Amino acid sequence: MEVLGIPQCESCKELQSRLNRLFPWLKASRDVTQEERELMVRINTKSSIENDDVNALFKLYNELFSSKLSRCNCPGLITKMIERINTFIQP
Repeated sequence: MEVLGIPQCESCKELQSRLNRLFPWLKASRDVTQEERELMVRINTKSSIENDDVNALFKLYNELFSSKLSRCNCPGLITKMIERINTFIQP
């Protein structure tokens, strides 16, 4: 709201703080490098992901979002990880 020139009330500030604690993964801890962008282009343009790229994806995700996900082959998890990383890649 402050971006629009409208100051936040205390309850809005409290809500923002609670939401930030509930959804910490929505913020990346750093920018994506060119090499990581190339990894994501490779992943996004192929119908299957190479083993080394899956390992790199988990490493990138854990670094970006300060998480500790272990490698698995669950398509749902991998799809969600790709979606979240893609939101931080600038065109």
